[in-house]
Amino acid sequence: MPKGRPTTGLPALDNLLGEIQLGDNVVWEVDSGAQADRFVSRFIEAAADEGSTLVYVSFNRSPQSIVSRYMASMSPGSSAPT
Repeated sequence: MPKGRPTTGLPALDNLLGEIQLGDNVVWEVDSGAQADRFVSRFIEAAADEGSTLVYVSFNRSPQSIVSRYMASMSPGSSAPT
């Protein structure tokens, strides 16, 4: 069960977005080829640390490549990929 206020895993982004409520949808739209991995990996890591459910949707990556790329973040107690 999540504890406290949900976070993106990036304090500066949390401040920019304001308070995220449980159940909110956070959507990032990025251009194809944009370097969004740092944001995504921190968000996945924060959700895992909180025990939150996270749904990640990508229109330019296969489910296999997402799992392969972010597997370390999906395992409790691991650090996010760089």
